[in-house]
Amino acid sequence: MKRRLMLATHATKWIRGTLAISCVLLLAGVTGCSASDDTVPAPVATSERHAAELRAACLTERGWDVVVAPDNAVAAEIPADQMDVYVRDSEECGEGLAPDRQSFTTEQWGEWYALAIEAADCLADEGFAVDDRPSLQAFTDANGDWSPHIALFEAGLISSSQIENLRETCPQPIYYG
Repeated sequence: MKRRLMLATHATKWIRGTLAISCVLLLAGVTGCSASDDTVPAPVATSERHAAELRAACLTERGWDVVVAPDNAVAAEIPADQMDVYVRDSEECGEGLAPDRQSFTTEQWGEWYALAIEAADCLADEGFAVDDRPSLQAFTDANGDWSPHIALFEAGLISSSQIENLRETCPQPIYYG
């Protein structure tokens, strides 16, 4: 009788151990599956204003007191000793908001280029001619890193304060597809 009880106890322990391991593995599998299902993709901004609003909302969630200015800048008064943390949070909150330029179609590059040329024409109407305009191919090859505002600034034809004043009349294009 004692031997049967020992075998039964041993068998019970083995079954409990196997069940415990099975449950742990099952739970790990369920958790592993649900973690990827619960993740929400980061939003992609549809405009410069939308990007500023998304960044501001993220910063607000992190405890920063920020506002979106009329020029779409996210503004805040940050104590000097917290600047590093704010910069890190601002960078993290801005990640992924703009579309991936590497996936732009030829049509999207054409649309963005047209916006840049439209801004250059506007600046010319305001008395600031942009002579060195890239071709569409050069614009695309440079990953869209050309701005008529910056071109004028780098040529010494306009000051940074003039750029700020002209951005209301001739917005600097930022393309969101």
